[in-house]
Amino acid sequence: MKNKKTIFLIFFLFFSILFFLFISINKKNLDFEINKYTCENCQMLISDFKFRYQIINKNKKSFKFDDINCMFLWLNKNDMLKTESVMWGVDYFENKWIKLYEAIIINKKNIKTPMNSNIIIFKNEKNLNKFKNKKILNLKEYFIKKNK
Repeated sequence: MKNKKTIFLIFFLFFSILFFLFISINKKNLDFEINKYTCENCQMLISDFKFRYQIINKNKKSFKFDDINCMFLWLNKNDMLKTESVMWGVDYFENKWIKLYEAIIINKKNIKTPMNSNIIIFKNEKNLNKFKNKKILNLKEYFIKKNK
């Protein structure tokens, strides 16, 4: 009976450690400091919290970008559109990471972005009211527009 409890405790501790290690690796991959990394596409220093994008591939490798246009140009150049990767970006208003397929993507001429794409992303629809004369894009439309 004592051996079963010991074995159970060892397994429990082992899987708990693995679980917390997995969570910490994922969080570490997502968040990164500004003024430390360069954009994979244009090689400029990523220097604005509101304009951080990244792709994490199935091997947990992170590719960082300073503008959504840079990310899509790099995806096309490297033929990664059909790979098992997750695209992330920072919510323009809340400064939190969101998956791009969950984001509202807008194009507004007077929004200044690092590579002049004039595109921002955010999750909360209430923030749409902050912009007049905006063009709302979804990820599929954006891909089609960029690939023509």
